Amino acid sequence: MQIKEAKTSDILNFIMDNQQFFCKRFSYSKEIPQSAIVNEFIERLRKRSSKKILQLGLFDSNGKIHGGISLYFSDWDTQHFGIRVGKTDFLLFDEFVELKDRLKFLRDFRKKLSNLKFQVVFLRHALSDSKTIIALSKTGWFFADILLTFHRNLNSLFLEFRGDLPIRVREAHKEDSNSISNLARRSFSISHFHSDPNLSHALSNELYAKWSISSLSEPLSKVFVAEDSETICGFIVCSVKSLTNEVCYGVIDLIAVDQNKQRMRIGKLLLTEALKWLSSQVSSVYVGTQATNIHAVRLYESNGFKLVNSEATFHLWV
Repeated sequence: MQIKEAKTSDILNFIMDNQQFFCKRFSYSKEIPQSAIVNEFIERLRKRSSKKILQLGLFDSNGKIHGGISLYFSDWDTQHFGIRVGKTDFLLFDEFVELKDRLKFLRDFRKKLSNLKFQVVFLRHALSDSKTIIALSKTGWFFADILLTFHRNLNSLFLEFRGDLPIRVREAHKEDSNSISNLARRSFSISHFHSDPNLSHALSNELYAKWSISSLSEPLSKVFVAEDSETICGFIVCSVKSLTNEVCYGVIDLIAVDQNKQRMRIGKLLLTEALKWLSSQVSSVYVGTQATNIHAVRLYESNGFKLVNSEATFHLWV
């Protein structure tokens, strides 16, 4: 096997030969055609061409590609953490590629990173691919977390929950920015950023504060807040993602409840409101959370979500 920089045409051919890999988490949505998923991914790769730093391929003696990785420069993370951050669009090998070849590929990839002056690279990979997970662990990648993705179909949505809580849920306004960002800073402590001792906890907290209030100005996002007689005690961010003009799906991006008001079913109240809005826009909704966030996992499973994908998050400090 030969390792060398891959042309875009090589990468695109490899993607077309491995469509099932890129469609895995969408396989439970019958309304989303595989072609739309693959075409959107390819279009995203093309749009990132200006940020593309490295495309590496694993080729046989006939020039056919059997593995690849695509790395791009992450402006947002770099500006936020003040270090040069890279992200991968994907890392993938054909099933028959042996562990020794995956190890050599990842070692070569790391050598090239040293010349590109990256300080850290973030990568997310399917847990089902044990050979690559082992190869990543053996080549210096730091295991940061496990992301679980859940799916729910909204075609037969039935929402009647209100309970007897003295809580009002409403759409958020820009005037709520301070309350939302302050709650976000206090609420998100389980993430691949927080689990990495090389990243500042304060900056990791601030990342979620920025994310939450930036959603207020996103045209395809909606933020709902829960408030009692005193203050805002919870919020949820949801959005609509487009694969094509005709094919869309919903995402629960963030949800937070004040720690002093946990176990009051405020999370369920917020989720109900978000699903109600999403059901008027799309027929499928996805949400991701860390495997160690047991409260979130229980919330989603108790509200009709089914686990559809699991991925390991790795950081590589170069």
